[in-house]
Amino acid sequence: MIQWHARFAILRMLTKAGIAALTTYFCGLALVWWIAEDFRQVLPKETAVLAQAWAVVFYTEDETMRHARVSKAVERFRSGDLKGIYMVGGFRPRTRTTGSALMQLEATAMGVPAMYVAHDDTSNDSWSNVENALRFLGKQSTCRLEMVSDHLHLARIAWIVRRQTTTCEVRFLPTVASWNLVTYWQRLNHEIFGWMFLLLPRPVAGAVLRVMRSELPTGSTASKSVQESGSL
Repeated sequence: MIQWHARFAILRMLTKAGIAALTTYFCGLALVWWIAEDFRQVLPKETAVLAQAWAVVFYTEDETMRHARVSKAVERFRSGDLKGIYMVGGFRPRTRTTGSALMQLEATAMGVPAMYVAHDDTSNDSWSNVENALRFLGKQSTCRLEMVSDHLHLARIAWIVRRQTTTCEVRFLPTVASWNLVTYWQRLNHEIFGWMFLLLPRPVAGAVLRVMRSELPTGSTASKSVQESGSL
């Protein structure tokens, strides 16, 4: 009899833990959605087009979303408002690929002269994406940046930017997302994990990411094309 009481107590405890976990999870989904809603439109809304700004385009392995981000930056460049385009992210030494370099090729294939496109080749998460972009582009006398990604990601990027710079003028340009419910749910889950990583100490988060991606620690930031040509 006592044994059954003990089992029932354990089952009840596990049920409560499961309900609490599900509640936390769905609250997290709702919070990510709510924070990102403000980024469906260009932010800050009252800011005019940033003349001679750099577009910073964030890598994603999703081909459709990546194409939308690159296309958005190319469109801005063709309008004559951009000084150049800087691609960040996608450093994967395990597979010997650099996603930002792939986006650079996509931009040049769309007609942007190579001298106006650059990429970093060491960043592998949103924090290092922003860090490398600021390190490369923040050296200019006037730092004006336009962050290009989907609205869910831009909410997190804005949080990172506020903690890395107070001197750069920044706008956030969302790409148009035509996601189905499954894709939207997957993106929300991705962002939950992204926000969780931001709560970890940076060395811990970096180490976890390297283990997850079987990567070696990265050192200095390298940028190609514009940096090599000396054109800024």
